[in-house]
This record gives sequence, structure tokens and C-alpha cells, in this order.
Amino acid sequence: MAAAVAVPSAMMILAACATGGGAESAAAPPPVATAPPAAATQQPPAQEADRTMAAPAADFTRALADRGVPAAQMGDAATLAQLARGICAQVAAGTPDAEIRERLVPVLRYAQSLMGDAMDEDTLAASFIDSARQAGC
Repeated sequence: MAAAVAVPSAMMILAACATGGGAESAAAPPPVATAPPAAATQQPPAQEADRTMAAPAADFTRALADRGVPAAQMGDAATLAQLARGICAQVAAGTPDAEIRERLVPVLRYAQSLMGDAMDEDTLAASFIDSARQAGC
């Protein structure tokens, strides 16, 4: 039953990280090539997305686990990859860590519910931000 809570909490933070607070965080992605390679056209979009999210999620999960955070219990690979990307987008936009931390509050509270008193919210926030940086920011 706890896993069902993780996804909505994680989804709220993804929305917060993705939208940011100001115009500076709304940078457009680079243009996509108009003619994809032949190998890319053979992969269904869902499989391609799963494949491209697997590495960042694994790196992020490993980095969190190394810091004592039970990331494997917090959501699936796609959710964790998006969470890492959301944090990285904020880092790239120059958002101060304190502001990123505020956007992570729902995720931090859920992580704390899994950990008890093993780590305070400030340490958890630093763990998430540093793990995202380590995984690919």
C-alpha cells in the first residue's frame, strides 16, 4: 500500500521540478533531428523511453542507496529517472539548493516515512540533490 503513496508524491515533485518557479527554468529542449536513424524507428516509443531512463535511474538509485536512502522502495525506475532529471533541470537553471529542497518536500517526507529517524530532512534533501548531480547533472 505504501508504494501507491510514492507515485503520487513523486509525481507532485516531478511537476514542481519540471515547472520551476520562473521563466529561467522554462528553457526549451534542443531541436530534435528530423530524420531518426533506422535503428530508432524500429523501437516502439515506450521501449525506447524505458531504455533511456534505465541508466539514470540506476545511477540515481545507487547514489541514493550509497547515502543510506532506500530509493528502491520509493518508486519504479521511470519515476526515479524523472525525479533525477527534474532536480538536474533545476540545478542547470541555477536554482539554489534551498529552493530545490522546498520542491522536494513531498518526496523527502515519504523517504523519511520509510527510514524513521535515520536521517533528518535537510540531510535527505542534500542526499537527493547530490545523488542527482552524481547520476548525471
